[in-house]
Order: sequence, then C-alpha cells, then structure tokens
Amino acid sequence: MNNSDICKKLQTLFDKMDESSSMASTYSTLDEIEKFIESHADSLEPADKINAYIDIAYDGYYPLGHYLNMIRNYEKAFAVLDGGAVNIADIATNEESKDLWGNLEYHLGMLLKIYKKTGKEKEAADLLIVIQKVMPDSFDKIKKKAENDRGLKRDPVEYTEKYMAILPELETKIEKRTKDIRRTLGSCFIYWDIKKEILKKDYGIEWKSPATLNPGVKFD
Repeated sequence: MNNSDICKKLQTLFDKMDESSSMASTYSTLDEIEKFIESHADSLEPADKINAYIDIAYDGYYPLGHYLNMIRNYEKAFAVLDGGAVNIADIATNEESKDLWGNLEYHLGMLLKIYKKTGKEKEAADLLIVIQKVMPDSFDKIKKKAENDRGLKRDPVEYTEKYMAILPELETKIEKRTKDIRRTLGSCFIYWDIKKEILKKDYGIEWKSPATLNPGVKFD
C-alpha cells in the first residue's frame, strides 16, 4: 500500500471509531488502528503518522480515560520528529513542525498534566526542562495549563496502572450488563453502579463515581 491508500484506510478506521456504539468497541477499533499503523510504519509519511498518533491519543484514548495509552501515542508522535526521544526541540524550532503539530502548547500541556496525574514525575520534570529551554516564551502558559485542574473530580484510582490495565475488559463486562437497558435520563447512574460493583467484585478496586465526587453537579 502507498501512503495515500494507507491514509484512506486510516480515515475509514477513525470513522469506525467515531461511530462505535460502546466503549468496548472503541477500544477494539483503537487497537486495530495502532496495529495497522505499526504494520505500515515504513510506508507512511511522517506528517501523516504524527497526525494519526495525535488522533489516537487525544480523540481516542483521552475520552476513554486510558491515560497510559494516551501517553504512549503522544510519545510516538514526538519520536517521529526527533528520532526516538520525548523531546520537543525539533517541533519548537521548526515552523513546518509547528504547523504539523497544530496547537503545540495545548498538546504539551495535556501531556505534562497526564504525566503528573499518572505519577510519572521524572518524565514530567524532563519535559519541563526541554520546554523551558526551547520554548521559554510559552513555558509559563504550558506549565499553568498542566496545573489547571478545573472540571469534574475523578477518583485517583483511575490514573493507576492497575485500573487502566483492566479498562477494556471492564467495559466489555459493563456492556454485557447494560445492553438491554434503555439509554434515558439518569441511565449514567445505572452504569456507574454496575461499574462500581464489577470493580469491587472482580478486581478488588474501590471506586467512587463522578456523582459521589461532585455532589454539586447534576448528571443526566
């Protein structure tokens, strides 16, 4: 397959991901996309490869809450540019790379935030050093974004490797339990109750739902 054919196939797979009717099927499609990219890595243009990894990280795994897989794909995007290390020097100093990456400050702030949330303090510190060196004018903005923790509170267990390792399997189990339940106002509470039960019973994980952690927020 040439680069054009690979990109067309990738677009088809991303469309399939967007149309997924469940988290379990989304995980399956994301796994399919990652394997497809790896099997055609030598034939895919760097720009298209970077964009694909960013889409997997931000549009795919981030909404699912699988932050380790998100980090992995962000790092792969960086690696395409600098030959294997998570280093933003090439991106920050090359105008073509900046355009290619899109909102550089946003994605760097996101990666830095997830590093910290998942306990990867060394990786976060190393990334800050590089940002300060090659993007001094953006350093404070990126650092501030990483420290901004506005939004819904989430159970810290969701940022652990133990939790993320079982996420695809967990969503499959939840899907089986909820497949005959009509999606209506308040159905999210049924989903959370089932999720809490399975996490405790099957994995020994204590988990608090968004409703429990955000008592002043109305969910539907």
